Amino acid sequence: MDSTYRDINRQAILYADGGELYRAQCLLRQNVKRHRCLTTLNNLAVFYCENNAVDQNERERDGKWLALHYFEQALALEPTDKTFFAAAVVHYNRGAFAAAADCFEKAFEKRNTEAAAFNCGAAQYRMGEYPKAAACFAKALQLCGKNTRADVLIAYAFAIVYAGSRLPASVAAEVESNADDYAKLFLAYASGDDAKAVQYIKGVEAHFCLPTHAYAVVTELLLQHGKTEQANADVQQEIESLKAQKAYGDIRMLHRLLADSSYRNAQAQAYRYPLFLMRQCCYMDCPTHGKTIIR
Repeated sequence: MDSTYRDINRQAILYADGGELYRAQCLLRQNVKRHRCLTTLNNLAVFYCENNAVDQNERERDGKWLALHYFEQALALEPTDKTFFAAAVVHYNRGAFAAAADCFEKAFEKRNTEAAAFNCGAAQYRMGEYPKAAACFAKALQLCGKNTRADVLIAYAFAIVYAGSRLPASVAAEVESNADDYAKLFLAYASGDDAKAVQYIKGVEAHFCLPTHAYAVVTELLLQHGKTEQANADVQQEIESLKAQKAYGDIRMLHRLLADSSYRNAQAQAYRYPLFLMRQCCYMDCPTHGKTIIR
């Protein structure tokens, strides 16, 4: 790519980083029209992966289908780890977890990175393929640094437990040293150690905002251990918060959690600890990051 198009590419990425999305989009599309190559196609696709399509009045529309359109063209020219990785993110965000896992795996085959291995595991995890997820997280553990080891380790532990296996003593000890009370509570519950899980409820309620479905686990634990008053108070407090948001579906669910033990137990058993993707810069010739980084 000659210097003119390289300069346009870099300026577009700087515009995108600065929130000037329409200007960034115009430059990236101009680059594709004038110099159609792997870099320009990949970078326009990455833009639509990370942002919606925008018009000159800053009105937005969903960009994921445009992202997939340009990723397909980029991959036809040359399959690279960055393009596979970013395409996988689009698939993951639209709920196509099998396609996401496939693209993350291909990204890992091109270049062995912690993020590609972890995210492939996250996609398998979302599909309930816990042994496969654990295998991916094990690869990520071999590649991870100090800053991300705790997150990778916790994901690995949950995948093992949800697969129906017992945590190795070394993994359990490291999780105990590095995980917060939120992870410890749900890992203990998933492992069948309700007495241990109850110990972490106070810390969770003091420091974390629970998603509505997680209250099924907390309420079940409190009621099983005779803490009816606390269970009622916790749920009522959450209901008052949801009233302000007019989240009536969640409010009905919380009322049912208290009243229907079979429903509460089923919801608690179905709850899964949430995982989030590792992100990395997938722009080619990026002036900000220079090379792929975890962020």
